[in-house]
Amino acid sequence: MSREWNAALYDQHHRFVADLARDMVSELGPEAGETVLDLGCGSGRMTEWLLEAGAHALGVDPDPKMVEAARARCPGADIRQLDARELGDIRVDSVISNATLHWIPDAEKVVAELARVLTASRGRPSYSGRVVAEFGGHGNIATLREAVKRALARRGQAVDWSKRWYFPRLGEYTSLLERHGFEVSFARWWPRPTQLDDGAAGLKNWVRMFLSDVLAEHATDDFYSEVDDFCRPTLWHSDHWELDYVRLRVHARLSP
Repeated sequence: MSREWNAALYDQHHRFVADLARDMVSELGPEAGETVLDLGCGSGRMTEWLLEAGAHALGVDPDPKMVEAARARCPGADIRQLDARELGDIRVDSVISNATLHWIPDAEKVVAELARVLTASRGRPSYSGRVVAEFGGHGNIATLREAVKRALARRGQAVDWSKRWYFPRLGEYTSLLERHGFEVSFARWWPRPTQLDDGAAGLKNWVRMFLSDVLAEHATDDFYSEVDDFCRPTLWHSDHWELDYVRLRVHARLSP
């Protein structure tokens, strides 16, 4: 299944994705002259904050519309259309990544690629070789995933979420990093119920943004109503939806 992102819809209804992770920039602590890779830069909000912090920012994203939006937002950054599993000749001092790694089930290949592009930083200043990343952890959006799976099944379509998303347990991911030469200095898994914008339309807007390719011809009013009805007992809060996000955040550094 191919995905095409709607950059305008993303910025209009899903700004919280970046806003809730802005503290990652201060946790990374970019220094003057440091080249930071924003892995999965999307429309460029994290890239913009890296520039404001004084870093040389390199943003990569596989989606051409997101790349176009990031270039418009961040003319001072180097923005490239690249897959996280094949980063080419990039060499950077550190990596920051928000809400991206769960979209790539081939996690081992991504971590190996991060180790490769950071290898050139070994032996350089103390800031080199760092990774700060946050993405969906084990249990992320479990209620919504079940709702969509059931609604699709009633329409004769099966869906295997493991082929679309990677939501690991904490120990699973830290072990993966360690196998590829990283030392993990911080790791946290936590539930983070997240309020969606647009009141009653919030859940539908989320599904439209992130699952349009899965739904295809099933994206009807009846389908969205069925998903809403399943999720309402646990995710609806008087006048808004709170999606059952679970996050995983790690700080790691390549071993010398």
